[in-house]
Amino acid sequence: MRPKRPQFNTYAVLAMTMIFWASAFVSIRIGLHSYSPGAMGLFRYLIASVCMVFIYARLPVRHRVAWRDLPLIVLSGISGIGLYNVAINYGELTTPAATASFVIAQTPVVVILLAFIFLGERLTWRDTVGLCISFIGIVIIALGQHAHMRYDVGVWFVLVATVSGGVYTILLKRLLVKFTALEVTVFAIWSGAASLLYYLPSMLREVHTASFWATANVIYLGIFPAAIAYTGWSYVLARMKASDAILSQYFLPFLTTVIGFVVLRELPGLWAFVGGIIAMLGAFFATWRKR
Repeated sequence: MRPKRPQFNTYAVLAMTMIFWASAFVSIRIGLHSYSPGAMGLFRYLIASVCMVFIYARLPVRHRVAWRDLPLIVLSGISGIGLYNVAINYGELTTPAATASFVIAQTPVVVILLAFIFLGERLTWRDTVGLCISFIGIVIIALGQHAHMRYDVGVWFVLVATVSGGVYTILLKRLLVKFTALEVTVFAIWSGAASLLYYLPSMLREVHTASFWATANVIYLGIFPAAIAYTGWSYVLARMKASDAILSQYFLPFLTTVIGFVVLRELPGLWAFVGGIIAMLGAFFATWRKR
């Protein structure tokens, strides 16, 4: 059934979701002052998992999970939550929030490539050109992280997170045949948190020595950019065409740049910013036809 014409509430929730997601890149940088990447990822998604218990309990309809659904659910949690968060956290140890957000914004391009490789979907000339432009942009970001075009390995950790997010999106296509978007999100958060339990000893040690500001930001990450924002995104997708809603994500890097400057007085290097713009143009070029 075609979604109803979006109302003001839908746009308000969409704006709130984008702000929360953009701020996540900044809060990660703050949390890393006291937490290691894996421990912070676990702490964040333990909090999100608790929030999702209450959200899931209030769902009007809950589809039964069969044993055959578990492999996809577990893989979605590992790729979209576990690996994604460890990689993005490691990346932001050296990569500014804005730069990381420009790289993560390439997820739609990664999805196109993965769909071509694993699902046999056709790769058009627009896809190919967009992929090439995005790749050039990513290389410029990696080399231009600092003023003198010095190589930064952190960008490649962020790129791993981007690929992991792309894998998660591919898995979603299978899960959404049976479950709602919010149900899939709940399952992914729970299984993703479970996949991060390896870092529990580190988390328990670090939570006792972490600064209040770092811990507050990790709690914020679990409640707002994770639990509330993903719930809001499901609300938006139920009331707006997915292609229109996804367009809003192209504004995330610019919003993150503003938040990063206001909160951290942090800006990406000139070449990193130029590379980010080029990569964004490539992603936009490749996906525009899919609206």
